[in-house]
Amino acid sequence: MEHGNIRVLVQPAELLIIGGAALGTVLIANPLYILKKIVGGLGGVFGGSKYGKTQYLESLKMLYELFSRARKEGLMALESDSDNPEQSPVFSKYPKFLKDHHALPLCATRFVWRRAAGLSRSTWIR
Repeated sequence: MEHGNIRVLVQPAELLIIGGAALGTVLIANPLYILKKIVGGLGGVFGGSKYGKTQYLESLKMLYELFSRARKEGLMALESDSDNPEQSPVFSKYPKFLKDHHALPLCATRFVWRRAAGLSRSTWIR
């Protein structure tokens, strides 16, 4: 902003000192099994996601079907889907979603909570 030289602010020696102090602190403060978990977790941080464009699109299509059914037939029509997702006609169209042990309970319990809260159709999708 003051038209100064940016190279004055970049100090490689200072970055080396700060980075070394941070690394040393992590090495000294944690036991070996935690350090192994940290190194193993770095692969997950810099690796790719297991979710891709096709999985997102399939999930959106499934949610669209569920929301359309709730809008047309009422929220209670989703009770059988949320209670037993493996037997659900909507969930069975999406086998990848059924195998995802993180997304399936989240989606199924979300409908149960809405039903238990007694929310009307006008306040359901917000």
